[in-house]
Amino acid sequence: MDISKISWIQLKNINKYKLINTMYIWLFIVPIVARLFEKVEHTANITIFEYTFEAQLSLPFSWVIFYFSAIAFASANLIYQLRCPSIIKDNSDYSDFKQSHKGVEHLDSYLPQVGMNWEGLRQELENQDDYFNETAEASNPKTDDGILRKRFWAVFSKGNRVRPIEKYSVALFYLIGFILIFWVFVQNINFVINFLIN
Repeated sequence: MDISKISWIQLKNINKYKLINTMYIWLFIVPIVARLFEKVEHTANITIFEYTFEAQLSLPFSWVIFYFSAIAFASANLIYQLRCPSIIKDNSDYSDFKQSHKGVEHLDSYLPQVGMNWEGLRQELENQDDYFNETAEASNPKTDDGILRKRFWAVFSKGNRVRPIEKYSVALFYLIGFILIFWVFVQNINFVINFLIN
């Protein structure tokens, strides 16, 4: 994936994954468990049906990785919530905007977040006439609200392109989080395979 083409709408779709939104729990669980393990010995002997096992009571390495993964996902989500333009967070497309009974006043509130005013919107519409006549109209047939739709798509398109540093930061933190989760997954598979072989 070309990092320069990452859009806020793609990051919004990643943000919807349940895995990402449940990783916050590790931010609370790991420190509590680490405190508990700090006060006990590192090993304990457990006897079950005449078999004695030695259990390691130190914090598993995978939990530490989960913790850093949770930090990465939490950082990405925080930046996303604070810096993603509201027009992207609030709407998936024009039909979503329209079904929410939003109008020109809502577009007006979105303009400052994408660095536009009404004059800037007018210029954006003039610059993108070809796009709206061909691409957008093909996927959004003409209706009575054609002018509002064109304005929406101009603001939405601009919103997808603004704040590139924050956008790339969110993408980077998501990438780090997924790499760490994958690392834990591979470690656990390796552990199970070694356990079965030995």
